[in-house]
Amino acid sequence: MSERRAEIAKIFKAFGDETRLMALELLQSGEKCACALLAKVFVGQSTLSHHMKILVESGIVRARKVGKWTYYSINQEASAKAIKTLIEITEVAVTKEGEALNALCQEPDWESPPRGGLSESEKAGPRRGRSRPKQGKAGHSRLGGIFERPYRPPPKRPALKPKGGPKKGA
Repeated sequence: MSERRAEIAKIFKAFGDETRLMALELLQSGEKCACALLAKVFVGQSTLSHHMKILVESGIVRARKVGKWTYYSINQEASAKAIKTLIEITEVAVTKEGEALNALCQEPDWESPPRGGLSESEKAGPRRGRSRPKQGKAGHSRLGGIFERPYRPPPKRPALKPKGGPKKGA
């Protein structure tokens, strides 16, 4: 399954850059030489080559070498496959597993508050005050979460000493 995801990512990466989209627009009118694309896309030769490599590796564009020149064209079969893939991965399918997952995400039925209403602390809302939790031993936060880093104050810099020593009288 991960191979399939990698293949899908490669296809849609090809559509994820403005320069590649511009090259695809130019190729809509038919096969073009790399030099013709270079004149219209306004990027350097190495940059165009990089973008065309990504398009060719995704299968969306075909490359044909004739001597020193490379001619590019849109691969119609790969384009149809990309459209089909997009439809497949965005199609909403209802399965029993999906229904079970959706059931977990639904809001629970909450009981009404006790007759006395909310307590004073609940009425007051969230506490405001310190932006950082109080520090315990060795600078560790009292919250102590496993992903929380201990607070370390910045190191103290030594005072600067004047250069050249004391000045002698005039």
